[in-house]
Amino acid sequence: MFHLRLVGRPPVPIHPVEQHLWLGLRWQHEQNFLPLLNQRLAAAGAQCASLAGLVANGGVPLAVAMATFEMVIEGSFRFGRWLLAVAPGASEVLNAAYEGWARSFIGAPPWRNAMVAASELGWPLSGAGRAAVDVAVRRATLWALPEDDLYGAVFRGSQAAGHPSWARASLCLLQDWGVEDWPIWKARCAGSLAAYKAYAKTVITGRCLAARAQALDGHPYVQLRPCVSQDLAKGYALGLPTSCLRAQRSVSRLRAGLLTLTHRNRRRSWARLQYCIFCEATLAPEEGLSHALNVCGAWTKGRAAFGQAPGVGAGAEPGASLGAEPGSPGYQQLAEWAGALDSSATEFWSGAP
Repeated sequence: MFHLRLVGRPPVPIHPVEQHLWLGLRWQHEQNFLPLLNQRLAAAGAQCASLAGLVANGGVPLAVAMATFEMVIEGSFRFGRWLLAVAPGASEVLNAAYEGWARSFIGAPPWRNAMVAASELGWPLSGAGRAAVDVAVRRATLWALPEDDLYGAVFRGSQAAGHPSWARASLCLLQDWGVEDWPIWKARCAGSLAAYKAYAKTVITGRCLAARAQALDGHPYVQLRPCVSQDLAKGYALGLPTSCLRAQRSVSRLRAGLLTLTHRNRRRSWARLQYCIFCEATLAPEEGLSHALNVCGAWTKGRAAFGQAPGVGAGAEPGASLGAEPGSPGYQQLAEWAGALDSSATEFWSGAP
């Protein structure tokens, strides 16, 4: 125990500090940011669950929910993320959280491929990738401070010192992502902070897309969406009707293969031969989606509405247009039809034994 000794006064014990508080961020004195990261992820996860519930019930279109997520949930969580991202194991925790949120927004179970869900939401960056961009921008901002700035001087001193610090840990994180630090990039490009942010985001996005390609290698989803989908943003920008915007979630669920459209004795089954949940036709499980869109007699009206859409043409197969983007011929009719398919399938399985 240390004591503060002043002339004419008894010694005062100096108690060790267990925690630090900075602008609402509280962390342990040994620079263990993981508990705070988990706490903030839990709060953001509760907000995501509420928003995903509104989307699933049809109260909010998925495109509106994604705009709300980026502005409110992500906007709030972004504060201080550059500090928390250097905690050991933070990348895995961040990735797991964002993958779970992506699944929840399109109603995918935990065992489904999270890259498919993230792609449908238009998320090119992983949870760890988003944090890495924040770290790169924060480091560049500190490097760009004047020489006589106290904040910048402490950062540069920590960078040069050999003891553990955020400055050194964040540098290692950037090196892991293949991003040049600000002084190196500045000497090579002589650009602005905004240009450096664009550079860092491009490099990190490239790494995330490479991980996406590896995770989806051989997945049937890639045939419909080889790149990250921008359907939600495009549909919102085009001003599609609200009914179509709501149905975009069902289009995503169809492309992701989340709808079970065949049954065996009104139960989900691995049997080779099953029955269409709409018309009881005998078919293999993998034929359920193409059968419902192209052949099923229960959906002749939906098929006719799609065929009569401007620019589609007679004889066009709806199944082949499942990868179409907003604004393409027949997209609105196909989306609303997907919404009806999703609702009918949900109703069928809700009443199944």
